[in-house]
Order: sequence, then structure tokens, then C-alpha cells
Amino acid sequence: MCSTRSRKIKRPIMDVYLPVTQILQTCLIHASMTEQRRWWVMCWSREWFRTYLGGVYGDNRWQCMIHMKKTSFFLLLSFLEDGLRKQNTRYRPCLPLDLKLSIILHRLGHGTSYFTLGELFGCGEATVHQVLLEGVPLICRVLGPLFLAWPSPDECRQISAGFEAKCKLVNCHGAIDCSHIRIRAPLGQTIAEDYVNRKKLHSIVLQAVVDFQGTILDCFVGMPGVANDHRVLKNSGFLHRISSGEILQTPKVELLTGFQLKPYILGDGGYTTTPWLMSPYRLRPAAPAHIAVFNDALVQGRLIVEQVFGCLKGRWRLLDLGISFGLEWAPHIVHVACILHNFLIRNGDVLERQEEYGQQAAEVPNEQQNEGATDYVDSVREVIASDLCLIQG
Repeated sequence: MCSTRSRKIKRPIMDVYLPVTQILQTCLIHASMTEQRRWWVMCWSREWFRTYLGGVYGDNRWQCMIHMKKTSFFLLLSFLEDGLRKQNTRYRPCLPLDLKLSIILHRLGHGTSYFTLGELFGCGEATVHQVLLEGVPLICRVLGPLFLAWPSPDECRQISAGFEAKCKLVNCHGAIDCSHIRIRAPLGQTIAEDYVNRKKLHSIVLQAVVDFQGTILDCFVGMPGVANDHRVLKNSGFLHRISSGEILQTPKVELLTGFQLKPYILGDGGYTTTPWLMSPYRLRPAAPAHIAVFNDALVQGRLIVEQVFGCLKGRWRLLDLGISFGLEWAPHIVHVACILHNFLIRNGDVLERQEEYGQQAAEVPNEQQNEGATDYVDSVREVIASDLCLIQG
């Protein structure tokens, strides 16, 4: 009787212990699966950047990191500091100005991913993206009018003298060409097909007019990769400025033959010859001597534009690796690279191997079309070629 009663008493106790054990196990499992709390403001380390900025490294290391000398970096920062500056908030301090500029330059110079930039400079990927979205338009707005503008009349005379010393062509004010900049494939098959170039890569086209020193005088970027040089020129603002008489009108120079020659620029065979754009003659058997002389001088004169494209893609590797921004942002990135190129030339900060870029690409003119040339245009080119032969004796 007693044993039966004790068993009746123990059963409720065991029934109570078992659910409690299961509840504890369930709580432990749930706690282990609970997501960790996220940072509101993560503690990033910027010790590496501060060491770099503190003067430990020389210009060689600076050029490896941001592709410019330390003096050029701080001069550039002085132009942009008002636009880059933000106000501290109650939640977090704003990013230092030198850190923002370094992020922009490192992205342009190396094509570094957002994750790697965040680890290097001590900030999140979203912050890196925001810095680029704010910094790229700022550089275009502040530095564009200062370092990427058509030269004054006095500067045009200096450019003309520079080309004459370089290739013996009189009153030449620049050289023009186009280069393809790789981009991420645009959304939509129909649109994407328009941006596929001859190499089966998605690209936009950069058209640049440069002087004898490699300074970019005018740039137009954004046409799809399927467009040829002539079509890009036809749609550019540069052609409109010439047609309206804004540029390439004065000064006129009297040649040895007495002809009054207006300013002109040099292009390859992808352009139609006009009174203001000289392209090479088509090579044909038994051609007169002055044709070969003119073609050689033209190739020598426009070599600089090939070097500029090589320098742009060599210094700002993002242009060569491919721009991963959206299609609407890619032209702004290229425009910034052109502005910074001129800024660095103005301050004597050039690549050591800049002269080697593009030499092989420009040895032979790209002879594709000149069918649109009129008799007057041909006569202008004939006069220039004849005058060149007289100069060379």
C-alpha cells in the first residue's frame, strides 16, 4: 500500500522536471541562433592612413598609392576642401577631408573595390560609395572651368609654335582622336548592343583634343562604343563651337606661298578632311613626294594624343579595368580623369614613362575615309603639304 502511494506521489514530480529541462534546452538553442546585434557606429581603425599621411613615405610611395605627389595632393585638397567639408553630428563625426580625397583618388588610380577601400581607409562600403557620388561631381564643378578649357589667344600662339617645332606644321592648334573606355554592360539587351565595340567589349567613347604638351583642350565622352570617330565628332559640342565661329578662327598665318591659313587640328584617317581638320592622304602608287612628307609630319604631330590616352589609362587604372558605375555616371568618371590629368601637368607632376605611351599605336595613320573632302579642302591640304616641302628644302 505504501509503495503504491509513493509511486503516485513521484509521478507528478517527474512530469514537472521533464518540461523544465526541455524549456531550458530550447532557450539555449534559440539563444545560440539569435543574430548578433549590429553596430550603430562601428569602430574603424585608420592608423595605416594616418601613418601614410604623417610624412613617413616619399613621393614614390605616394604615387604608388594615389598616383600623384604629396604636394599635388594637398594642393588639390585646397581647391576642394570647401565642397568636401561636412558638419559633425550628435551621432558621429564626419570623415576627414584628406581621407575623402584619398578614397576618390585610390578608386580612380587602382579600380579598388568598395570593400577594400573601406578596409584601407577605415569606413563602410556605403560610406565609400557616398564619398564617390559627392566627390566626382564636385571635381567637375570646381576644377573643370580652371583646368579643362579652350586656351586663350596667347596660349593658342604658344601651342602653334610648339607644334611647328615638333612636326614643322604651321598654325596647328591641336590633335584629335578617340579612345574606348570599358564599362559595365548596360541594362537591357537593345541598349547593351549599342555599346559593344569592335573588340566585343562594352564601352563608351572618349574624344579628346590635346596640345603639343599633352594638355587636354577639349573632351567629349559618352557616345556608345559602336560609334566611329566621325560620328562622335559630329555629335560633340566641339564641332558646334567651330561651326559657330567660337574657336579655330584666328590668328591666320601667311605661308611661303602667300596663302592665308586659318588654325586647324590634326586627325587620323577616321576623320573627313575639312578646312579646320587635316587628315592624312590616301597612300597610292607613284604618289608625289609632298604627300609622304605631309603624312609623316601629321603622324609625328598627332602622336601626342595617343600618348595622352595611354597616360590617362596608365595613371587612372579604372579607365582601363572598366567602370562599374551605372551608365549615367561613367562619363563623369572619365571627365574627372581628364581634369586631374591637366591639373597634374600644370603642376609638373607627370609620369616618368609618359613619353612611351602610344608610340606604336600612332606609327601608321588609320586611313579609312576622306570621301567627304571638297576641292577647296584638298587645295588647303595641298598648300600645307607644299609649304612643308619648301620649309624642309
